[in-house]
Amino acid sequence: MRRLFLVILSLGFLGCVDPDFNTPELLRMPRILAIQAEPPQPSFGAAATLRALIYEPEARGDAAECAGADAGPTYKWSWCPLPTSSSDGYQCPVPDDQTFALFFAMLAQSYPEMGTVVPSLSLGDGATATLRNPFPARLLHDLCTGNVKIPAEFLAAMGLPVMVDAGLERIFSCDMPNYSDPNNQDPLGFPITVRLEYTPPCGSPPQDKFGPDLTAVFTVHLPTDDSLPPNQNPVASQIYAVFGFDPDAAVPLAAGPDAGAPIEADGGAGIDGGSSEIDSGDAVDGGEPIDGGVPIDGGVPAEDAAPPDVALATPPDGSVPVGGALFPRDKRIGLWLDLPLSSAEFLVRPGKLDEIETNKDDPALSKVLRFERLSLVWFAEAGQFGAGHGQYGRRGGFAPAPNELALTEQDEETLRVGRQTQWALPRKEDYDPDHARVVVVVQDSRGGVTWAQGVAPLEPSP
Repeated sequence: MRRLFLVILSLGFLGCVDPDFNTPELLRMPRILAIQAEPPQPSFGAAATLRALIYEPEARGDAAECAGADAGPTYKWSWCPLPTSSSDGYQCPVPDDQTFALFFAMLAQSYPEMGTVVPSLSLGDGATATLRNPFPARLLHDLCTGNVKIPAEFLAAMGLPVMVDAGLERIFSCDMPNYSDPNNQDPLGFPITVRLEYTPPCGSPPQDKFGPDLTAVFTVHLPTDDSLPPNQNPVASQIYAVFGFDPDAAVPLAAGPDAGAPIEADGGAGIDGGSSEIDSGDAVDGGEPIDGGVPIDGGVPAEDAAPPDVALATPPDGSVPVGGALFPRDKRIGLWLDLPLSSAEFLVRPGKLDEIETNKDDPALSKVLRFERLSLVWFAEAGQFGAGHGQYGRRGGFAPAPNELALTEQDEETLRVGRQTQWALPRKEDYDPDHARVVVVVQDSRGGVTWAQGVAPLEPSP
């Protein structure tokens, strides 16, 4: 049975019952942790590269049993050109390429710049996929605002509901800007759905009673206004450990594979702001599997890699790295992510999701965020983080002060707190391996996603 997860950091959750429900940050079974599109909002005719961050534990299967052409993981990417809903399991109202071709041709009659080449709903079976935006911004704007008449036969064939607004058919739910300015009612993006079906490689520990296969869906908001600056993915690099929260004792974790480096390709996206959900009901958004579990230094061959107990970089903010330190078991240490404030981009036109207070008597007094929010979710192979949200929980982030036109020192302090957590490491008897992987996923409020990974060498006891 295939499990469906919504990859979404904005944060309502799906998912079946998980054996680690009370500790969703623990990495034990294969899981889709995040999906990233680069760029997050591809313009008309541009392409986005999609990749998934997938956790894979060390293989436990017999090597002879797994020998053969089918031993590796499998991927199946697809997309839906219309919004989907959790009410029906995110089923696409466009069932196949033939139906989409008819729908595409109908739209192209009024928007000839679309051309005649109809893209397939299948995006391939590679570890990454390419999504090309076939829709002009003015078409998507018209779909959101109800300025496109959809013939009744298409509505009936696709099972789409009809809403009537000022005599116009509005069948799509698009994110609109805040209503403090009645003259500013352009939609922020047209939500399409991308779907990834993933089967772990042979020898991977079984996920649970629901079977090994994983499915994640997430939303990409295609631009409806070419004049707006497109969203960019956040930028994150190294994870640092601070023993006793001493700012002069920060130790960078050895980088895990694919530790958040940008994809050198042309485009991708996110959900409701752009992300993914995971099996335990956590949200996050992702690329190639995290494999193995052996401490590595960002892909450097083992014989050339620095030992895991040696500082690999100079931490920012003037802190001094400490070499020769193993991570103490049965202790609580600090972790923080090198995440610059500039990752929170200015919002030229904030949306409804950016409203933090609505004054119904005087909409002009509504408070909105003028900069993106940044959300962090932490994961580890062992131990636990502080409960829930907050300064030292498994979730953190940055919420800028409202109505600002420039970020301030107070915002910098808010982000400093939001990018750190506390990690309680386990005893030897509870976790035997000599290292533990740590992952943090970052998402902005418009669907941009990135992540960083690290490997912590653990003391042999207690």
